[in-house]
Amino acid sequence: MALVAQGGSVPSSGSAASIGDWLSDREYEITKRLERATLVIEAHPGKAVADEISVAYAQQAARLSGPGVSPGTALVRKYPALTLLTLVAHASATGRTTDFWESFWTELGVARDPKTEADIRQGIPKLLRRFALAEFPRLRGRYVQVIGVHAGVPVPSAATLVAVLADHLARGGEPNGSSFTNWLTDPRKPNRLARVDVPVRTFVTEGGEYAIDFIDRVLDIVAVSMSNPQTWRDSIDALAVTSGLPEVLFREVVRAVEGQGISGGLLAGDGHIEPPRLRLDTGDGSVQVLVPHPPAQPDERWQISSDGDVSEVRVPASIVHSTNPTWRTTPHAIRAIPSPARHVSAEHPSIPRRFVFSLVDPKDPLVLFTDQGKLLGRRLPVPLGSIYALVPRGHHLADTGAAAPGTPTGPVIEPEADRGNPAGWRDWQLLQIDTTELRSIQLVKDTDKVGTARQVRRSYLPEILLADPVRGVRAANGSPLYNERPAVWLPGDPLGHKVPWQVSARRLGAADWVATFVWTLEGEDFSCDPFDEVETPLFGTYEIVVRGPLGADLRKVVHLAEGFESSVTPDYRVPASNGLSDSVVELACEAPIKADPDVLRFASDETEKLAVLSGAGELPLLVNPPQAEIRLTSAGQSAPWSGLPHVVTVNELAENRTLAYRVPATADINTWVELRDRAGKVRLQEPPSYNEHTDAFEVQTPRLAEGLGRLRSARVVAVVQAEDEDPHFIQLASVRPAGLSSDIRLDGEVLVFEDVAEVAGLTAQIWPESAPWKEPVSLPVRDERVVLPDELAASGPLRVRLVVGDQSAAPSSPPEDTTRLDQRGWVRSSDPALEALAQYLAGDADLPSGLKPSPHMWTALHALTITANYDDVCTGLGRMLREQPREAVLALTHSTVPVSEQPALLIGTGVAQAGYTAEEPSDESSANSWVQCLLTMAELPLYERGGIEWERAREELDEHGGEALLRVLDTGRDAELAKALFDHTTVMLHDMPAEQVDQIFNVARIIPGAVLDVDTRVSAIAEAFAMRMRWAETASHTELIVRAKKFVRAIRKAGKQFYDQISIRSDALGNADTQAHPWLMIPMVSLIMALLARLEAHGGVKAGVIDDDIMRAWADLARLCPQMTRIDLVFAESLIVHAKVESGLSWD
Repeated sequence: MALVAQGGSVPSSGSAASIGDWLSDREYEITKRLERATLVIEAHPGKAVADEISVAYAQQAARLSGPGVSPGTALVRKYPALTLLTLVAHASATGRTTDFWESFWTELGVARDPKTEADIRQGIPKLLRRFALAEFPRLRGRYVQVIGVHAGVPVPSAATLVAVLADHLARGGEPNGSSFTNWLTDPRKPNRLARVDVPVRTFVTEGGEYAIDFIDRVLDIVAVSMSNPQTWRDSIDALAVTSGLPEVLFREVVRAVEGQGISGGLLAGDGHIEPPRLRLDTGDGSVQVLVPHPPAQPDERWQISSDGDVSEVRVPASIVHSTNPTWRTTPHAIRAIPSPARHVSAEHPSIPRRFVFSLVDPKDPLVLFTDQGKLLGRRLPVPLGSIYALVPRGHHLADTGAAAPGTPTGPVIEPEADRGNPAGWRDWQLLQIDTTELRSIQLVKDTDKVGTARQVRRSYLPEILLADPVRGVRAANGSPLYNERPAVWLPGDPLGHKVPWQVSARRLGAADWVATFVWTLEGEDFSCDPFDEVETPLFGTYEIVVRGPLGADLRKVVHLAEGFESSVTPDYRVPASNGLSDSVVELACEAPIKADPDVLRFASDETEKLAVLSGAGELPLLVNPPQAEIRLTSAGQSAPWSGLPHVVTVNELAENRTLAYRVPATADINTWVELRDRAGKVRLQEPPSYNEHTDAFEVQTPRLAEGLGRLRSARVVAVVQAEDEDPHFIQLASVRPAGLSSDIRLDGEVLVFEDVAEVAGLTAQIWPESAPWKEPVSLPVRDERVVLPDELAASGPLRVRLVVGDQSAAPSSPPEDTTRLDQRGWVRSSDPALEALAQYLAGDADLPSGLKPSPHMWTALHALTITANYDDVCTGLGRMLREQPREAVLALTHSTVPVSEQPALLIGTGVAQAGYTAEEPSDESSANSWVQCLLTMAELPLYERGGIEWERAREELDEHGGEALLRVLDTGRDAELAKALFDHTTVMLHDMPAEQVDQIFNVARIIPGAVLDVDTRVSAIAEAFAMRMRWAETASHTELIVRAKKFVRAIRKAGKQFYDQISIRSDALGNADTQAHPWLMIPMVSLIMALLARLEAHGGVKAGVIDDDIMRAWADLARLCPQMTRIDLVFAESLIVHAKVESGLSWD
């Protein structure tokens, strides 16, 4: 809150006694404030009182000296609190660092005295300890910096900080201090930190969690103003009360926001943009991105990129009220991150920014989550209690804070639970850690520390305690709905000091607070109502903010509807012959709240409906009766929960899979699993194990397969028995010979499925080949048939598969288990360019002219790689893509083409040997690291050396390409790049068992790195080695080797430095028999082709030297060794850019 001064003004008489008495009173007041503070600035009494204290303090300075006691020593002894306050107030008011002491004494009007100054300096650490204030060991002996950190954000620096905060939010950054400080202090982007003043840099980098909370309080004001640009000024006084900032800084922040005209809706409220979130599903153990319902264009899909691999995600369609279309659900969508990634990003066409999350840092790969699954930023201390840690294979955790003298890393941390491999993260472990007895968490490999130690907070944080959510009803976005107010638990100080906690609540996105109270604790913990004295029923979405000592702030969003209850009959739904068992949900409300409707009946094919509570406004609700859920998973894979039974073949049942089910019963239950034949006879009874993390019962399918004997058909049933109730029978799976169907055919405009399994929810997923960029269509199967909608009738060949609706989401591209059905025509479109392209792909028209590069083109090329006319289509589209190569490459990174298949397409179209320079510097960027490196290097020669654009470009290259890339750009060479090659000893691995070879290479593949990192190159070599024989069996490999050798002369003519890099790879082979093992040539051939292509782009070799035959042969290699191809294209470009920028080489 803005701090209000106490006491009276300094006596006008100016007598020593009266001034001394007045200062003593102020000393007492500030002492009490400091006892409740973490940083000195929290005790700031306001500018007027601080100025008066400064005047009186200066007057007393000369009077306090005596024999053997300097004025400095006397001041520290008599006025310790005022000494700290005066120093920090000066730092806050001026932001001076280089001449702090000179300006301090000048401001006081006291002659500078070295002895006095030295005494005050040396007294600072003692004063901080005396008042139990934050100490910063890394700043030991740097007194000005310590005072600066205790001043927080100086008043003169507020405007620049506000501007950078607004930029962070406008770029899609999360609206919290942790996210901002991580973004600002990214070591690969020093230009960001340079945008704020020096005192703020020191505060952010050294202030730890205290700085994070302090910045969060400033950020809150900026975010509220951006959320309510027209009305936020009316709430300035309310914000002042709850901001937690010193009044002098709060007013300056407000002036800065007003002066910069900040606007743009980023939070809930006007122009709301709810940001995506990266999280850990603590139940399933999967890393996920949760994307919200977009503010506009809900039919468009989110693009989620994981290190450049793009997947498209559509949020579920809104359920709209029949009489009022503004009442609708706004559900989230979830996408699992399928493998370790350095960066994860999300973007939507309706939102003009990309949301980027840093996940795995190659230099500090430990990833931590709270017990609620929230990602813990690397600058945040680890909370006491339970957390989750993602740990790469070959590493362990140690408590370095408890290390005995002479031990390098400290005792090994034993996890509470080893959750195994997270879904898709094969070489990583998910560990549950209890931090109560730990001082720090350090990632260790063998005996070497990896990254920085994460300090464990030694005090408990406040918590928001929630009641059980309303059963069967959720908020419109799918979040839990509560009908009871939460409680806020506030920890007392273990030493008994007074600790003030401010607890405030407001509607999400609003500026005004519904309630705000300050609770002062003395040792004992305390629980309070955040809506204390609010007597009317709470109704809507609220944000609860708890502010205490810096480093302990907390905020949470909750959906509340007091006086509202639901009842569900029966207790939960189970699979039935035509879907789910029927259900009735009754909604009861206390006046004046009403529910519309108040009774919802769910038929077997209905799972969700919309209801609206009205009272003080309207609150749309998603009503979804509880149901038993079933899941079938393989080791290391994630699968969705389904309300319907699975269908498996006998062979699939024998595979190593887990069949799980969870039952949302309100009473205690007993359960077991039975395998029954077609007549219903029990052939096997199996007790399931219980997984506490997923709250599910599990059985292993091989055990069930043992009970089949000679049976070819059977049912797997879970029997659920509650006390004094009849048992429920939940069908988990059907076992049959042919899976869901034995055949699919197209009869006119009707899909016909033969021998269909008797299971509800059957869905046909359909992909049109003539428009591979279109989202697949899912249609329910009725009576073994599906009538094609108009957009799919006469739309060209289709790819079709049959699934149980909620058990398998349709991927963007048709999977291998689809059936291809011939059909005439092509997909029609309201976009003439897309329809013309679809007609061309269907073979019914020539290539249209004038098309601009788009992700659709690349998606089409990727989908057609398996067809007979791929070369013709590739040639035609390639010609068009090469007309605008930079735009073409950017379009490729926004397509759903996997990163592993992008290099072959780039080469096959001829875009690999095109120039990527923009006509003028561009802000366009790619989430794909290797492409971003190529585009950034293309623009580097356009920038002034040492200028802002130059430095930002190098930061991008450091982040995406790594330090090795910068070394190549600076020197034209990098010795480490020679470490990951095939050499004369590689032949020894040729006859080794694959498992043994995999162990040799696998360490480099665990942690994702930058493009030119050594581990990335080793991973590429491992990939090439694994594909060596497949490449040697291709018809084109011999011609590629022969022609590549001939190209060396042209490359040497362009520049000897390029030839030298080829020689490194050639010399490494020594006397190895490349005739018997032609695959040894792969690294050398790859570099030759990359250099040739990029030299052609820069004019270093004549255009057209790479003809169609050699282009196809190189694309074949890239298809098998994509990682090496990407690396070598970036490496070749960096060598050429170095030659042009540093050596002045030109081929004009």
